[in-house]
Amino acid sequence: MNVVVDEPLGSLTQRNGYQTCGTIPSGNTATNLYEYAKNDGSRNLIVTDNVTIWQTADCVVFSTIATGLSDQALPRFATVLDNLWIVNGSTWPIVWDGSVATYLDGSGTKPAAPKGKYISYWKSRVWIANTPTAPSSVYFSLLVDANGNILDPATSSAAWTSTNQIYINRDDGSPVYGIKPYRDNLYAFKETGITRVVFESEYSLSIAKNVTTIGSKFQESIVEMDDGLLRYVGRDGVYAFDGSTVKR
Repeated sequence: MNVVVDEPLGSLTQRNGYQTCGTIPSGNTATNLYEYAKNDGSRNLIVTDNVTIWQTADCVVFSTIATGLSDQALPRFATVLDNLWIVNGSTWPIVWDGSVATYLDGSGTKPAAPKGKYISYWKSRVWIANTPTAPSSVYFSLLVDANGNILDPATSSAAWTSTNQIYINRDDGSPVYGIKPYRDNLYAFKETGITRVVFESEYSLSIAKNVTTIGSKFQESIVEMDDGLLRYVGRDGVYAFDGSTVKR
């Protein structure tokens, strides 16, 4: 039980051990981790207990990014244009540039981004899924305005409009439980199946019907492995997905 099989091929290698990285200031259980790496080479570990989000560079000193969040809502993270994006489905998305955290709540000149549970960065756009009022929807940010000016989704109100909304089988009784870019498509995971979104621009968009009826309720389980296949936890086991077919 303390070995890795066939790494390298034909051998048994003792597993690596582990050590304590640190203890979050609240003393509560850490519910999610994320490595935030910037273009300048800096790397910070992002840690949360749902209520508070901290960052640390050394697992010793922890500083607060945001606090006062819902203890029932799990924060999820993405790196977009060198900024850390945070969503939890309960509050407005938070953007942290390494020093200042901004809530995208529509106040002043700030954009009002969707209050989604899931986030991804794909085709130079931010994708957010499952809001309180539209649990079967996926939203995406606009890349440019009518004059061809590039829009920053963290600062441009024009980047987020109500028309940039994709409905994913909204009458099938399941919300979106995860989104994952894979093989030049975006896949939306529901308990009732997986839907392929083919996207080139807001003017060239198509939504395929379910590529499979075996979906997932667990975003964190959707992982692309070294063999190029996605693995995820389905309703009755772990499945491998190649973009069109699944195998338990």
